Amino acid sequence: MKDIRTLRILACAPFDVAAERAKIEWAAATLEPLADHVGVRLEVIDWRSVVPNPGLPRQLILDQLHPTSWDIFIGILWHRFESATGGTGAPTGASTPSGTDQEFRAALELWRNFGRPRVSFYRCMRPVRLDQLDPDQYKKVQSFFADLDAPGGTQPGLAQSFETTEGFANLLFDQLQKLLIAYSKQESTRPLTPQAILTLTPTRRRDNLPRRAPFFGRQEELTKMLRAMLPEDRGWGVVISGIGGIGKTALAIEAAYLCKERALFEDFIFVSAKAHRLNPTGIVPIPLAPQTLDQILNDTARALGQPGILQLVGAYKLQALFDALQGTHTLLLFDNLETLPKEGQEALAEFLQTLPPGCKAILTSRRQGGDGARWLRLDRLDWDTARAIMLHEAEADNRLAFLCAEENQVQQRELFQETGGSPLALLWTLGLIRVRGLGFERAIEMLQRGAQLGADLQRFIYDEAVGTLTNDARTALTALSYFPLSASFESWRRVGALSTDTLDQATSSLTALALVNPLQSGE
Repeated sequence: MKDIRTLRILACAPFDVAAERAKIEWAAATLEPLADHVGVRLEVIDWRSVVPNPGLPRQLILDQLHPTSWDIFIGILWHRFESATGGTGAPTGASTPSGTDQEFRAALELWRNFGRPRVSFYRCMRPVRLDQLDPDQYKKVQSFFADLDAPGGTQPGLAQSFETTEGFANLLFDQLQKLLIAYSKQESTRPLTPQAILTLTPTRRRDNLPRRAPFFGRQEELTKMLRAMLPEDRGWGVVISGIGGIGKTALAIEAAYLCKERALFEDFIFVSAKAHRLNPTGIVPIPLAPQTLDQILNDTARALGQPGILQLVGAYKLQALFDALQGTHTLLLFDNLETLPKEGQEALAEFLQTLPPGCKAILTSRRQGGDGARWLRLDRLDWDTARAIMLHEAEADNRLAFLCAEENQVQQRELFQETGGSPLALLWTLGLIRVRGLGFERAIEMLQRGAQLGADLQRFIYDEAVGTLTNDARTALTALSYFPLSASFESWRRVGALSTDTLDQATSSLTALALVNPLQSGE
């Protein structure tokens, strides 16, 4: 009987990240075959259950805990640092710091002084509802990560950021898998071969969908799209057309998430051909944005986890993609295809008409057409949907509370008319109302002034919004233009060369103006 060594995963997470905390057990269970092969049992335990008094001297904690160089401490934070312990351990009688704070700092001290356990912190960057936000708690979270990451701080480089529970699960899964592989090379008598890793690690779903944003209206269109996604529908999918800013991408993403909820597909691949993005200086190209069919196919291959396909050309590449999709249940989303040359769009359409059984596609484009697929033409929002958007924004921010008043429906409808039924123009206008403190009358006058100037409505509203930004917020918006679709907080911060606190403040300004969405950047 082979010796089994226990490697403990020491977890510390406040209640607001309970969903992420549960993913630790999932990751350990999923990797159990791999762990067993190298003679390891992964045990998930709460740090506080091992160290009931984090205020104990470091050596006493070490003697009590007996951590090995392979044990790992995982700390997760979002917007809470938990409540204070209520104790008065300090000689002055002052309240002691929160239990979370003590546990985090005890782990850091042990790692810094003894090199164990391994320490990893994860920061959730999801937006927080105002009615759930405790400013004091959130300030503690910001302060902790600022100290952790600052030059000369506690220890830069120990933190990673995520925005969804699934994103955290993927980060943790990768970390633990790498830990087991490293352990097998140094400690195990049964080192892992590449084939063993593939055999013992379960197949993971392929899903790079943009994060889901609040969605309103378009129920008739969604019903048609979901019908087209059913296996018995003979078409290959749906083509959504319409002018810019009318909500094509948002509709496609919402339909994909509804497909996910109904388990219609297992894998979800999103590829955007969007070639330009607005930044403070105007319309700028998106670096590395796919502009040819070959580049679209390359991005698809990468998302499918098939990098070898990139080396093929022409019909061989299309055949290899077909083979990679064969036997899968995959939904492909191709966004902003009007940027492709006509011949590229036609070649892609021909490929989609021969998708393997179990696979479907959704395309968005400003152009019409789509042989073999359902075609949906998006028109302006209806009044009920526009009002639902207004009320949602008002409920999320009391600076727009006057929008909820029934007696203001006449002004609400007039504002809706001036934005041309575009959800993007409406959201940007609401952002200006929120930040500038505009009333209905001034907001409507602003929109009418833009119309009199003959300006493009969305560009005019955007320019008005950018005019309110600080230099730091402009820098952040410019940095975001370097990412094709969205960016993690940490990547965004590094490209903009901004501190965590500065980017936090810039994000708040940009979010208030609806220029970025913490759930999804841009449309």
